[in-house]
Parts: sequence; structure tokens; C-alpha cells
Amino acid sequence: MRGECTYFNWLLDEPEISDAHINVKELGAIQLAISKYAPTLSGHRLVIYTDNAAYCHMVNKGYSRHPIAASLLRDIAVTALKHNCTVIAYHIPGHLNPIPDAISRLHQRGQRQRLLSLLHGYSLQLLPVSHVSD
Repeated sequence: MRGECTYFNWLLDEPEISDAHINVKELGAIQLAISKYAPTLSGHRLVIYTDNAAYCHMVNKGYSRHPIAASLLRDIAVTALKHNCTVIAYHIPGHLNPIPDAISRLHQRGQRQRLLSLLHGYSLQLLPVSHVSD
């Protein structure tokens, strides 16, 4: 699990919320992660690092007035309780977090090259991504 990366294109993978606010989409990412990894997280903490302070607050409070966000937060809480794990978010300013920033923009022209330049020097094997355009 450590160091694993999944690329998710909202327009292609979840078109019904592709126009939703980024906070909703980021909660969707947490919901996907916790549903995938919950069985291995028993007794552990899932730590989320984000450059979005509002999203960080929603995750830590477990509350939102937005109906889709509230539903996602409920799903996250139920899954965490069911598997005896906790979810916590920490804020990291975007300028200190350039790799996730580049990953989140992979669907934009030129961002794949930006990501590759940021990863230069890391010993990673990058696989082709079908949703990416350069």
C-alpha cells in the first residue's frame, strides 16, 4: 500500500460528479481508498495529506452541508468504524506538495511532462496512462 498511486479521471470514471466541487471529489478519493484498503487498516490510522484546508477541515470534523459530501463522509465514517480504523487529514500548502499537484492535473495538456520532470531522480517504473494527453 505504501507509495501506491491510482489515477482517477472524474469525467471518465464518475461522470455524475465530474462537475462537483473539488472538495467533493477529494472526499470521493478518500472513500475509494478506505473502501479498498479498510481490511488492512484495522487498528491503524489512514493519514491524508492535502493542500486543501477546507477539505482537511471536513475530513477531520466528519461534517459537510453539501449533500454529496455528507453522504461520502458518512460512508467513510461507517467503513472506518466497521474496520476499527481512523481517518485524519493534515494540511500541506500546495507549493510544498508539487507531485500530488501535478498528478491532480494529469488530464491537462503538458502535465504528464511536468510530473515526469518532478519525478526525475526517483526510482519508479511509470506505466502508460490511457487518460493522459500531452
